[in-house]
Amino acid sequence: MPVPWSNIDGFSELCFIIGSGPSNDDYPDNFFPELFELGTVVGVNNVAVDFPCHFNVRKSFGEERLVPEELPTFGYRNPDCQLIISEHDCGTISTKELMNTNVSGDYYYFEHKDNLISKGVNWPEGEDEIIVSWSTMTSAMHLAAALGSKLIVLIGHDLGGKNYRGYPSAPGPRYSKFSKQSIAVKSYLEDRYECSIVSLIPYLGLGRRR
Repeated sequence: MPVPWSNIDGFSELCFIIGSGPSNDDYPDNFFPELFELGTVVGVNNVAVDFPCHFNVRKSFGEERLVPEELPTFGYRNPDCQLIISEHDCGTISTKELMNTNVSGDYYYFEHKDNLISKGVNWPEGEDEIIVSWSTMTSAMHLAAALGSKLIVLIGHDLGGKNYRGYPSAPGPRYSKFSKQSIAVKSYLEDRYECSIVSLIPYLGLGRRR
């Protein structure tokens, strides 16, 4: 049965959160496997299928606005990867039929306020609620901070218009529209949890390798 996220023992002080940005293509082949040995690694959405992660954070099991009858087999790169998912599909509080926790299985879930999508961030109240926003990355950031990580390194949160090679593209707005929410969440979490959140790029300087 699904278990609240607060039952997780905790993350390491160093946490890596991997998004789906195209900069992931420019790291050396051994980069992501070696991260797995350095700290807690969290993959956002389908990222955990391609890179070894300890946890996979999602707001939907797969197709949005559709809750499956059975827990999907994701085929994680790390077969021991554990799922953490929002209580409601897409983080949107609507009907009981669209509650992710209707699905039986061994995974963690988090309570949250209604997802405001493009209208801003619905800030949580209390200790148990986790942020949901347009980007699932912000939920992963909040979980890492709440579970004790003090240095949170974002990888592949490029906020551009594409994903890394082989990642399934989903319909929706350009990722650049997420940037203001990500910046606001970063500031909120650093103040609340006294942690540091940084974004890593694989380039010298700020330009992408041609």
